[in-house]
Amino acid sequence: FASDLCPSGTFSSQNGSALCSACPTGFSCRAGSTAPVPCSAGYAQGLSAQPNCTKCSVGSFSATPKSASCAACVPGKISNRTAATTCDPCSAGKFAVDFGSTSCAACQLGRYAPEPVQAQCLRCPSGRSQAQSGQSSCVLCPAGRQQPVLGQATCGIHRPSIH
Repeated sequence: FASDLCPSGTFSSQNGSALCSACPTGFSCRAGSTAPVPCSAGYAQGLSAQPNCTKCSVGSFSATPKSASCAACVPGKISNRTAATTCDPCSAGKFAVDFGSTSCAACQLGRYAPEPVQAQCLRCPSGRSQAQSGQSSCVLCPAGRQQPVLGQATCGIHRPSIH
């Protein structure tokens, strides 16, 4: 009687019925299914009549069950694992510029990210500098030093102009 079972990707909710229905998107149906099984969060299925749900790839996520597709992580957030249900925020001092990022990068010298979830780092303002990468703030130039240019790693010695 195994031939009476619905094939993979289909289901029959009526016992003994030969009428098999295609599994809807966001669900999976193995051979002999009597009901579609919802894809779990972190998984998706965008095609109908499929036996399995697919893990969300790195850089994407699915927060809810029954998803037809996984969404790319937004800039400032990442996912470095498959089957993610959320994206992780980049911490202050780091950034992720692209949709679907899998890692955060440290802000370069002369730049900073004051808050988590940044898509880019800001240039240190004039009068401040940052000599280390991955920082959440810039350092005020010490007395006798200046920095009139944005985004610098160091402050220069202040030389008064002679007229």
